[in-house]
Amino acid sequence: MSEAIDTAGTVSGAHDLQRLAFLWLEDLGEGGFRGGALVTDHRGAPIEFRCTSPVRPTRLQRTLYGGTLPTCMCVELTGRPLMKELSEQPDVVLVAQPGFLELRDDIDCPVLMVGRQESADAEAEAPAEASKSVPLSSPSGRFAPIVVTCHWRHPEDADASLRGLGAAFARFDLTEPFSRIKTALTLIHEQDAAPESP
Repeated sequence: MSEAIDTAGTVSGAHDLQRLAFLWLEDLGEGGFRGGALVTDHRGAPIEFRCTSPVRPTRLQRTLYGGTLPTCMCVELTGRPLMKELSEQPDVVLVAQPGFLELRDDIDCPVLMVGRQESADAEAEAPAEASKSVPLSSPSGRFAPIVVTCHWRHPEDADASLRGLGAAFARFDLTEPFSRIKTALTLIHEQDAAPESP
């Protein structure tokens, strides 16, 4: 089950990517996990937000899934349901957690992992799902450079999206919406956990 928050519609412009979706899975400790999807326009303004209900894997599930649990949480319990419920279909899906890259086989648009290049070893530490990594600088110079990584089965996704990502990256930091989602998920979780007043 997900909740929807709709905001202002997209303003069209001469950009390849009119709608960008950002996916995040937040670990809320004993409260479990919640996933969120934020769709923005090419300027970073919100268009639509959806989130999952809390998911609480049992100790047995954690044991049986082992190292595959993060990918299962990202794809099966977060990515697929949220993408199906979006009313504003994105041109690209941006993620910061490697488990979401596996979602690419289920949808028709590129799924790209974006993040800061912290060190020269970052590419060597890329997850198994990752393939090609491409550095991307903000054309406006306002934001620190990022690295764009695609799934190994879809190496064409990075190059196909770079022009549109560059146009968006000139206007807003492509890593910042993940912070918005994390904060929103925490606020929603706190509201759900608050006792009802008589």
